[in-house]
Amino acid sequence: MNDNLQSITKVDKGRALHAFNKANNAASKNYKKEYKQYSMKLISMIRVNGLAPALAFIFSKNDQAYNAIAGDIIDYLKVYGFIENNINDLQGLIQKVISLNSAEYFMLTGEITKYLSWLSRFIKGMVK
Repeated sequence: MNDNLQSITKVDKGRALHAFNKANNAASKNYKKEYKQYSMKLISMIRVNGLAPALAFIFSKNDQAYNAIAGDIIDYLKVYGFIENNINDLQGLIQKVISLNSAEYFMLTGEITKYLSWLSRFIKGMVK
């Protein structure tokens, strides 16, 4: 297996494992049903409106479940080096996203969408 393919596989496995752990944590919280609903809804919001508007929507809500999802996204992006470690909140992520060039914006949108796909699948299985 070449190095590029190994790197892709490592990121895919890491994405799934991170999402599983975060979903498992969210499944024990009092906002677990909202977390489940919002994680699925957010994928559609990103696809229809774009990443920056979807993040702005979350920021405007100041909701516990949305904030938890945003925190999980930020943690994932930091762990795998997609964003700098000094970005610690949704406002910082939004500032980063709106400063990206088109190629970087597209890449980060895809990465967050893939992460949310795993997250929503796992939380859907954990919360009935």
